Amino acid sequence: YAKQLMRELAIPTARFAVFHDLDAARLHLSERRFPVVVKASGLAAGKGVVVCRTEAEAIGVLRGMLSGERFGAAGRTVVIEDCLEGEEVSMIALCDGRDWRLLPPAQDHKRLRDNDEGPNTGGMGAYAPAPVATLDLQQSIADRVFDPLVAGLRQRGIKYVGALYAGLMLTRDGPQVLEFNCRFGDPETQAVLPLIEDDLAELAMACIDGTLGS
Repeated sequence: YAKQLMRELAIPTARFAVFHDLDAARLHLSERRFPVVVKASGLAAGKGVVVCRTEAEAIGVLRGMLSGERFGAAGRTVVIEDCLEGEEVSMIALCDGRDWRLLPPAQDHKRLRDNDEGPNTGGMGAYAPAPVATLDLQQSIADRVFDPLVAGLRQRGIKYVGALYAGLMLTRDGPQVLEFNCRFGDPETQAVLPLIEDDLAELAMACIDGTLGS
């Protein structure tokens, strides 16, 4: 849903295709350059993303997901997308359905082993603010991601209230969205919330009351 919404709203994200069937996914892979990223569409404790370097590796991952063996129902729909290169950054916004405000940017530690090697984890630690997310970059993310997303949701009759998390890859072509979460990020929350000087309860009430803009 998130990937399709980004496509409709022209929010920058990796090229992708969605599959429920192994044969269709295999045919798609035969026409792709590697590496590719295979994602379980459902919740998988932050471990449902696999970077596949070869076609054989991707088919093995797809077989495990689509059969339900790897993630149960969460993996029976998969997304295959381009592998983006760069640094990741997490941006969390508070939304009241119309207005929104960004919290300080964060980065978390994903790969299991040193030197960005090994499988993805759910995130083993985080720090904030992330120096890589300059004020200019945050403005770009605001203009290209959060503005069109919140407006697009409103156009679809969705009044989004609460924390909206965007995980982004900072590529040579600019920031591109990897995922959205309808919550504070974990473990980013532990590094971000202590930086907020305002009263979090008052911010939450402003989201509920629709007064975040003031």
